[in-house]
Formats: sequence, structure tokens, C-alpha cells
Amino acid sequence: IHMDTSGNFEGNDWTELSWYRKIARFLKVKVQDYFRAQHLRYADIVSLGEPSADCVSKRLFYEGWFRDKCYVMPYPVSPRCRYEGQKKKDIILCVGRWDDENQKRSRFLMQTLHILYNLGCSAETRIIGRITDTLQSWHAVLPPNIARRIVLVGFLPNKELLAEYNVAKIVLCTSSFESSHIVSAEGLCSGCSVVTPNRPRALCNLLWYTTRCSGTIAIDDNPLGLANGILLELNAWERGDRDPFAIAEAWQPFFHADKVIEQIFSK
Repeated sequence: IHMDTSGNFEGNDWTELSWYRKIARFLKVKVQDYFRAQHLRYADIVSLGEPSADCVSKRLFYEGWFRDKCYVMPYPVSPRCRYEGQKKKDIILCVGRWDDENQKRSRFLMQTLHILYNLGCSAETRIIGRITDTLQSWHAVLPPNIARRIVLVGFLPNKELLAEYNVAKIVLCTSSFESSHIVSAEGLCSGCSVVTPNRPRALCNLLWYTTRCSGTIAIDDNPLGLANGILLELNAWERGDRDPFAIAEAWQPFFHADKVIEQIFSK
């Protein structure tokens, strides 16, 4: 059984709930936990991210047995996602459903990029995915020296997206929550590093993706913190602390579907 989860079953919007809704939410989560645990007991192997496995194994109904069933595989991606050896450029990729403001946080992205370029960043940012009216209006009024560094690419088929990964240095995540973030997985397999907001519960797998010299976690979960995280990561590339071949080699065994299947069925 594969679990596409961060392990944060409670959600992130508790602060706006009344006390009785908090109690109802808590009881609902515990009931769901119980039946989910019964279902997962049938599995020989449960695949999910390393941080997710740690989180779930500490929950009521999972202690003492769940961790032994776990196999580290956050989300399978195509073996076509690989680094082909192209020269990496100072390019930041932002890929997402930008009409989903609640999760992908396009306004957070716009604020981050505004700060980033006012701090003197010279890298190019390529925004891929459905370009909303808000993004277009924002880009239209940017100062020319900033606007020319931000490209609103729009939707790309996956085959063309793979070419983008191969020349970019950084995949940027601005999400409020993610289970595995497929874009980061594909980017890592293609020799990109990852920059993520600092949200340990909602983005635990993203924080793990920055290990193995593969990225940077922002100090704070705000646009200034994320902008500084991007600058730190660009500096790491400039110093030679990032090796696209090493990044791809380190993460492909966790994501490439063929490698994962071979390892699972050889257990």
C-alpha cells in the first residue's frame, strides 16, 4: 500500500475553528486513524517518505508495528526524469497549479520574488503552470529590470518540463502543505536542488529533500525568509557545494519507479 501523505492527518487550519469544532475534528481524526491502521495492517509493505513514516509510526494505533512495514518511497516518478549532463544555469523553476491559492500560494510566490530581486538576485525565474490573471497583472507592472528576469511560461507537457529541469539549478516550492511534491521529486532526479519554506509538519518530506547537499530550508515561513533561502542556495551552487550528478544519483533510487519496484520485490 502506498501512502501519499505528510503524516499530518489533522490539517493546518485549527486556529480558526471554534472549541466544539476542534473537539469534533479531533474525534473524527482518531476514528479515521483507527480504521486506517486496520487497513494498513493488511499490507506487507507500506511505501511513503522517511519523515512521514516517522510521524505516522508515533501515532496512536500505529506504535509498535507500523515502522517495520515501511519502505521509503515518497512518490514514484518516471525514469525519464534524469540528469543528462547539460550545463546548469542560474534558473529557478516554479511549477504548480497557480489557480489553487490555498495550497500553492501564488501570492506568497509573487511577494518572495519581489523581495528576491530587490535584494539584487540576477538569476532567471521561470513560472510554469496555468498563469492566472493575478500573476499576469502583477508581472505587467513590475519594474523592467525585474520583469525581464521572470518568465511566465505557462503550461508545459511533461516531456518539455524534463528539459527545463535539466538546465535549471533550483526547484522552488511555495506551498502551504504537500505530501510529496512531485515537482521536487522530478527536479531532484534531474540534478536540481530544492528550496522550501520552513513548515516542518506540513512540508516534512520537502525538508528531507534538502538533505544530501540537495537544497535549503528557509529560516522562516515568510517571503523574506524564502527569498534569503534562494540566495543561500544560489551561493551554494556558486561555491561548488552542489553537484547535479550527485544529487540525481542520490535521489533516483527513492523516486524512479523501475528502481523502486525492483527493490521492493527483491525484499
